[in-house]
Amino acid sequence: MLRSVLLTTRGHIDLLRVASAACRRGC
Repeated sequence: MLRSVLLTTRGHIDLLRVASAACRRGC
């Protein structure tokens, strides 16, 4: 269970990074 939580958190962080990068390009 702990591993799945870590994977989910990492996924959310990646999404935030992608969103911030896209916003910088043309938000």
